[in-house]
Amino acid sequence: MPPTAHHFTPVYPLHEPQHSFRSKQYAPPRKRKRQQGNDDDSDDSDTNVEPLQPVQSHDINDPYHVAGWPENIPLPGSSFPHSPAVKPKGRQLSSDNLQKELAGLKPPLYVPPPGEQDTTPSLRRHHLSVLTTILHTSLLKHDFVRAGRAWGMILRTDIMGRPLDVRTHGRWGVGAEILMRKFSPENIIDEQLYNKTIISDEGFEAAKDYYERLILQFPYQKTNPNAISSLTFYPA
Repeated sequence: MPPTAHHFTPVYPLHEPQHSFRSKQYAPPRKRKRQQGNDDDSDDSDTNVEPLQPVQSHDINDPYHVAGWPENIPLPGSSFPHSPAVKPKGRQLSSDNLQKELAGLKPPLYVPPPGEQDTTPSLRRHHLSVLTTILHTSLLKHDFVRAGRAWGMILRTDIMGRPLDVRTHGRWGVGAEILMRKFSPENIIDEQLYNKTIISDEGFEAAKDYYERLILQFPYQKTNPNAISSLTFYPA
């Protein structure tokens, strides 16, 4: 009697042994075999690689290396590394064209001719020269009253919005001399006494007050030690 088959025997025969899930989980991974075609491609790519260029060491302080300019190429013009100035392409306006464009505006603007321009600074300079001439003429004639009036007008003269600096050309000493010798000619009878140098007490006090004002107005400055300042007026 032939042996009977087991109840749990599979219908189809198993060619490979069965493994449990736990044994498959801890089984070592299988390595894939490289295809021969991939090996051939890798061999061809290795043969086509360009040879490496030799590395050249440069000095970091080399101006050519810093500027990124090859040494075998000559340098550009004198304006390097600056680019040449770009000239404006617009038309340049002449004085005549500019006056025409200003006249065409709304409202128009007109440029006065050179002969009609403001001559105030030149007139003030001429006025100052006339006053200076009167001052010196009055001093030569011992007319200190008239010289004092001319001196006061000189001090009140402004040129281009700036007052006159009494320190220039030694003018500060002229004012003190006028104040010390200022007196009334009617009180002098003797001509010899008139020609002598007379300093009144009132004139001396006026000159003293004049120097005190100059000391406060022009103090000593360390930035300009050679300028006429309070150190010049103190001995006087």
